[in-house]
Order: sequence, then C-alpha cells, then structure tokens
Amino acid sequence: MMAQNFETDPDVLVLAESVMNKNCAIFLGAGVSLAAGFPSWESLIQKMRKSAGLNMNMDYGGYLQCADYCRRIMGDGNFYDFVRREFERKPGWEKNDPHLLLAKLPCKMYITTNYDTRMEDALEKVRTGEIVNVISSDGNAYKYDSVRNNDCIWVIKMHGCTRGNCQDIVIGESDYLNYETKYKNMYNLVNRVMQQYDVLFLGYSISDWNVSKILYQCHNNAKCNKYFLQIGNDSDVNSTTSRLISLYGIKPIVLACPDNKRNEGLVEFLEIIRKLYMIPEEMAEIINSLVGYQAAERYNRRSSLNEIFNYLEVTNVVRFLFRIEKEKGVDLNIPQILKTLDDYTIADVVNRISSKSLQK
Repeated sequence: MMAQNFETDPDVLVLAESVMNKNCAIFLGAGVSLAAGFPSWESLIQKMRKSAGLNMNMDYGGYLQCADYCRRIMGDGNFYDFVRREFERKPGWEKNDPHLLLAKLPCKMYITTNYDTRMEDALEKVRTGEIVNVISSDGNAYKYDSVRNNDCIWVIKMHGCTRGNCQDIVIGESDYLNYETKYKNMYNLVNRVMQQYDVLFLGYSISDWNVSKILYQCHNNAKCNKYFLQIGNDSDVNSTTSRLISLYGIKPIVLACPDNKRNEGLVEFLEIIRKLYMIPEEMAEIINSLVGYQAAERYNRRSSLNEIFNYLEVTNVVRFLFRIEKEKGVDLNIPQILKTLDDYTIADVVNRISSKSLQK
C-alpha cells in the first residue's frame, strides 16, 4: 500500500525523533474522525442542506456559503442543535482507532479543526494521570502557557467545539472571513504554536484560509519542520504535494492507496511512528522483568540506561545487556558501554545490534 518505505525515509525518521522528544504538535482534521462515524465536511453540508429543506441539486455557491445560508434559513437555535447532534455522539472505541494511537504518542500539543471531542476523550482514556487542557474558544485562549504548563497536554480546537458554546464554532464563510478579528486570540495562539513546534498534519486538506495564512507566515520565518501525510490516489497526491512544497515548504509523506483504504493507511503510518520511538517489545519485556513493574512504558528509545535503571542499578544494566546479547546472538562489548553509561540510550543499543547483525 505504501508509496514510501516509512521505516527508512529520512523525513519520517526526523519526524519520529521530533515526536520522541515531544517537539511535535499533531494537527488533525475531519479525515481522522471518519472511522468513528463522524461526517466529512462534504457529508455534513449535505445533511445540513437536507435539514434546512434546501434543493439538494443546487450548490448555493459552495460549502462555506451553503453553511451560512442554512444558518439563516434554520435560525441559530435549530442550526446549532443540528451541529451538536452530529458531533456529540459517543461511538465506542475500536482497538485501532486513530485517536487512541495518536494519544499514545508522547506529544504535548494537539490542534484540530474538528468539532467533536474525540481527541480529548482519547487522551483522557490513554494518558491517565496527565492533565488535559482544552482550549475551544477565543475567550480561553489566554490559558495556554508553554513555560509554566509544559507538563500538561494541550488540545487547541481552533474552530470551536460542540461541548462548549456552539456559537463559537467556525463553520460558514462569514466565520472564516472574520476569523482574525472575531477569533484574534485563537489565531495568534495557533500562529505561536506553529512557530514553536514541528507539526504533523493528518486527515486535513490544508485548504482553510486561516491555517494557510499561518503556514505561509511560518514558512517565511521557518524554524520548525512541517509534515503532511498525503493519503489517496496518485493524481490527488501529485497535485497536493506540489502546492504544499511550493507555498509552505511542507514535507509531504506520501501514501498512495484506494479511497476505501485511507483509514487503514493512517493506522499503519501511526503504528510505524510508534515503533520508531518506542522501546522494542523484546527489550521492554526484559526491562520490566528486572525492574519489577511496567517501567518500559515510561521511557522511549532516547532514554538512557542509567535513567531506566535508576542510576544505581548497574547490575541490572549488565543483566539487561547480557540477555540482549544472548537473545540476539551478538557481542555488544558491555565493558565499553558501561564506561559511557550516562549517555548510552536504548537507541544506541538498537543501533549497535543492527550494526553487529549486518557484520555477520
């Protein structure tokens, strides 16, 4: 299915490193929520037109214009009740739900244009013990403080949320045209985050005027990398990636597949990102057996052996390395590793195993 070998692709490896170091923000659009049964932008507008009693064969000037027209026809109360019904549902959790996989990444920042609460619900389900702060309106954008609250997880919902005041939702052309004025604090917050973090775009077309402007500004002051997972057929991939590279300097990660396999492709990609930063399963089992609890879940490939084994347990470090040697059939040169134990990471062990294996 994949158009690139993700496990050896240089951009994907740098991205996984950014995720591992908690320097990457995840930006997710409606495409991520489709598997949970939430509507795409196109199907939402179709349902909206039907609810408003409009002619289904007319486009009313486009999706954004149609949303504004439906709001006028239905009245604010009925219109926002409709939106709330569409996005306040609570579907069950499948094992490979993309939101659960995203929540398992060690990221501290999630940005979304989605109205549903799926991302924050997944984080609260998976990241127990961590504080999840949700910013869903211009009025509470001031709460974000990257210095004082760097231990928190942040979910920035730049187009509003059905859990709050639905009149804060950005849905029609008038909302987009007034965004920088009506939602000035939110706009500035997203702009600031985009300048501070690498960003991975998932399930999102990057056709939103406001996001496009922020990305253009970030490109002119490029300090962080931006990545876009493009899933679809070859013609879609070629036209989209050309625009992303030329206008915004975004690094495309291409996965060409049929439309009905998009979710499987997204899941496959997220699993590989997890694999690239997580401690390999066989090593995690050894660590847990030596330390006595699920210690490996607290660490990743960048963690030093001293950190994992609590600095004083050199004996356990030796046992760990000896068991790796035995299972993999390689000589890791344990005495040499012990000389630089403070700086020696799980990634170093993985790399040494790989190099020794290649020499055989």
